[in-house]
Amino acid sequence: MHFKELLKNTLPKKDFELIPRAFEVVGDIAIIEPDGAQKHAKDIADAILQAHKNVHIVLLKTGDVKGKYRVPKYKILAHEEREFSNVPKWASEVPQTQTETIYTESGCRLRLDLAKTYFSSKLSGERARIAGLARDHENILVMFAGAGPFPIVIAKKKDVKITAVEINPDAILMFRDSVKINHVEDKITILEGDVAESVPPLKEKFDRIVMPAPKDAPAFLGLALSKIKTGGMIHLYAFAGDEEIEDLKKSALEDCEAAGKKCKILLVRKCGNIGVRQYRIVIDLIALN
Repeated sequence: MHFKELLKNTLPKKDFELIPRAFEVVGDIAIIEPDGAQKHAKDIADAILQAHKNVHIVLLKTGDVKGKYRVPKYKILAHEEREFSNVPKWASEVPQTQTETIYTESGCRLRLDLAKTYFSSKLSGERARIAGLARDHENILVMFAGAGPFPIVIAKKKDVKITAVEINPDAILMFRDSVKINHVEDKITILEGDVAESVPPLKEKFDRIVMPAPKDAPAFLGLALSKIKTGGMIHLYAFAGDEEIEDLKKSALEDCEAAGKKCKILLVRKCGNIGVRQYRIVIDLIALN
């Protein structure tokens, strides 16, 4: 039974109609967004637990991603006893808090604490796309790596060398555990620190650079361009509305010109809604010199 059916005779009709049909699930945690039916959030959470046996925790998002570490805010609405099997013996993979979970994507298992790092399962298709584009033996840089979903999915699929940079110490701990869980220690090097300080000293150039932090990444395109090989690809993520996409493309090419790089845009696509006619955008750029 769909969770909304359990609420049909419980909530006032005007509130029932405001409940979205879908919600995000990360591991065994469901996340619901604040909406017009928020005053019934506890009832909605209980209905989700009843209808979805794979869900054991329900969180309400109470704040947008903010701060130096790009961390969202959640309130625990409902929870039940959890059991995890078929996991390695080290304790750090077994969830210790009610905002922590084990999430599976593209054959990878990721340890995540949703209250301590930003993560979106809605980008699973985008991570798979980048992994599909990567070629064996590439040297790849991932800026703003978070808990490591992009590097780990790529490393699990391809024989590559990846340098990943992240500033959030909690995300780094999750990332390191997930690297062990997925047996990709020989493919990924994690640098803890600010991208602005950690990337400039790198002496090597990269075949591919991934920049999956839409709020911050556009300001660091010049830095990425200084580290890309001729023929290399940059995947730049940004936020934009429908009317802003052309300006975003123009700005990216202007940054290329300012960096002395001739670049070509191979792809611009929407990879998630963040509001009314507002999107997460990815631009794939190739450096021609």
